[in-house]
Amino acid sequence: MGAAAAALLALLVAIVALKKCKNDSKMKAKTGSDMVSKTGADALLSFKKREFSWAKRVKKDGAMADFDLFTGPLVCEKNGKIVMKAYDMVIVDDAFPLYLAEIRPKPYRLKIEGYSQSKDDGKVTVMFKDIETSKYGECAAEGRNETLQLRVKSAELREREQNGTLYEFPMVQIYDEIAKRDFILTDEQKLIDGEYVVVVKDTRGNEYIFSEIGKSIRIGEASCVLRSLNRAEESARLLLRDATGQEFNKTVHLIR
Repeated sequence: MGAAAAALLALLVAIVALKKCKNDSKMKAKTGSDMVSKTGADALLSFKKREFSWAKRVKKDGAMADFDLFTGPLVCEKNGKIVMKAYDMVIVDDAFPLYLAEIRPKPYRLKIEGYSQSKDDGKVTVMFKDIETSKYGECAAEGRNETLQLRVKSAELREREQNGTLYEFPMVQIYDEIAKRDFILTDEQKLIDGEYVVVVKDTRGNEYIFSEIGKSIRIGEASCVLRSLNRAEESARLLLRDATGQEFNKTVHLIR
């Protein structure tokens, strides 16, 4: 074999060996990554961003003359006028698939479910429900219900007119041993001034409700805590802890 042929053969052997080495490295890397368990943000929940299509190119005339190919579905024309519509899709970080869906006034934990009046002495007994624990309990004036942790200071029946018809309803003054203050309840749900319920959703539509700051709920294997609420900016600060204890902070904004 000549020197040139020997050199060419040696070069081919080297190329084949190098290629095999790279393939072995790729196989090892792939096998190794498959064996590593997911941790951190990837272990919280698995979501994909929603895909959406932009609107078709509009004609350069009429009310839509100022909009072009890159105008998204937020803008449309109706009866010759521009109509601005909110997006119906949700786009969030894959690593943190939550968004702020609603901020609403917080209802008081106790509501009146029914009442009765004694024929003998006219004393009114009221049935209450704790909407946070789904527990029921009844109590009359000057009595106490240990399960619901309340005392009824007074209870009477009153009337109101609606569409020409008189309706009877209870008017009850209680002392809430948990809130350590008095409340006046009727047959209508009472809201707490200055307190709100925060509703967070994921991209699958699952709903998570925070009844107060500091409240912690479970999302899959992770826990989520409502750290703070900013009504002016319509945002909330959340803290997530995964199964390994790793923490993630995120400010989510209201998406209508």
